[in-house]
Amino acid sequence: MKGDEAARKACGLTIDGREKAVITGVEHVESFDEAQIVLVTHGGQLIITGTGMHVDSLKPEEERMIVSGSIDGAVYSDGARRRSRGFLRQALGR
Repeated sequence: MKGDEAARKACGLTIDGREKAVITGVEHVESFDEAQIVLVTHGGQLIITGTGMHVDSLKPEEERMIVSGSIDGAVYSDGARRRSRGFLRQALGR
């Protein structure tokens, strides 16, 4: 997929009361634990930080993920956009 095509695909982040995050446009999950979740979206790499975080729902076919816990921050970065096969891609065999 070309960079321009990826930029046009929808992605979003909604945080509700710093306790729940809904992320759309998820390509794959790089890593996750209770303090940090690193994933790649159509908008670039997204790092969500907090405490007691866990993945409530991961729907690869919808490119959607729901996270809950105490969310302290979220940062997008284009720096690691195209790494080797991540967790979600491996799970889906892509």
